[in-house]
Amino acid sequence: MKRKILFTIMIAMLILILISCTAKDNETKETVNVKNEFMSLRESYKSQLTKKTSAPQKYKELPVLDNASLITYESGDLSLKALISNNVDENKKHPAIVFVHGGFAFDIGYWEIAKPYIDSGFIVMTPMLRGENGNQGNYELIYGEVDDVIAAGKYLKELSYVDPDNIFLVGHSSGGAISMLASMMPSDYKAISSFGGAPLDLQAELNANKQLEQIIPFDTSISTEFDLRTPIKYPHCVSKPLYMFVESESHIPGIQDLTKSFSEKIKENGMESEYYVIQGNHVSALDESVKKSIEIFKNKIEK
Repeated sequence: MKRKILFTIMIAMLILILISCTAKDNETKETVNVKNEFMSLRESYKSQLTKKTSAPQKYKELPVLDNASLITYESGDLSLKALISNNVDENKKHPAIVFVHGGFAFDIGYWEIAKPYIDSGFIVMTPMLRGENGNQGNYELIYGEVDDVIAAGKYLKELSYVDPDNIFLVGHSSGGAISMLASMMPSDYKAISSFGGAPLDLQAELNANKQLEQIIPFDTSISTEFDLRTPIKYPHCVSKPLYMFVESESHIPGIQDLTKSFSEKIKENGMESEYYVIQGNHVSALDESVKKSIEIFKNKIEK
């Protein structure tokens, strides 16, 4: 099944150019006074989509699972699908995880990767985002999808058997980029982890490889479009504890140093963040990343 995930991730590799290394190097805590700059920019700007279409990845219908139910959750005016685990004890409040897949469609292999969270007592929700897996809405390439991920946390908070104070967010690959952006927005998440997010300069990569235009649905003449999809430009806006895991065998030069720098800038601005190098490649490092994140989240619950 993990080979199946590897195929899914081939498309996701393109998304790894989404996080720019053009951070505001000269800014310090003293010169950055507006903690909600990223959120304010999102609120004042509407993404100019030049392509209104579903996500650019084929998907398969999901099988019936013994340990999960297919549900729908609301994100704005969209009704979206998700899997949610049924390891429920109605007599207690469970901690919960929203696990955001990589690529541009949810593959059932991600449910298997998330199983250790279930085994550790977490309720797990794996959302399918706008334009994916037959969902309503248009693919926006980590823009509107951020709203969907925040909405998934709200859905969990309303469940009678979920502990509303212990809901966590995890994302892999493109889902990792989405999770980083979500860390800058108000949400119900206590802490957030990113697996395999890649800090690179999207604008520079596009200039070097015009084929990337095939996956870009927005007006590339507008710099704000790139900015709002570039978490590393806003370390001062991160408002949730953020833990970033990077594989040791990444095919992307410099990803470790760039992610480490982003984490350090977050801490310089007074927020909690850590950076980890996990042995393996973009897929094989997932098991250890999940294991480590469980330890982190359990420590958060105990505090």
